[in-house]
Amino acid sequence: MRLRLPITTRTFNYQVWMGMPIGVSIDFLRGVQDAEFGIGWNVGALFGGSLHFTPKFGLFAELGFAQHRFQHSRDGQSDLDLALRQPFTNLGIVFRN
Repeated sequence: MRLRLPITTRTFNYQVWMGMPIGVSIDFLRGVQDAEFGIGWNVGALFGGSLHFTPKFGLFAELGFAQHRFQHSRDGQSDLDLALRQPFTNLGIVFRN
């Protein structure tokens, strides 16, 4: 899910956005005996923007935070519940046809 605001000027086109990535996560543990794959969810928040020098070329940047939660079932033992929390940065180039 993303909300974006395009801004057009004489020389450049800008875009700012905020988003909320939501999804399903699958995790595989190594070295844990009798642990099946884990299934869970992820959710995050991000803020970003782009600068387009031409209609077909530009740069973008995003900053955000994501959380992933998993539950692993183990035969005859208690379940393993894991949570991963991480900040992230995305930098890139925009190419359009």
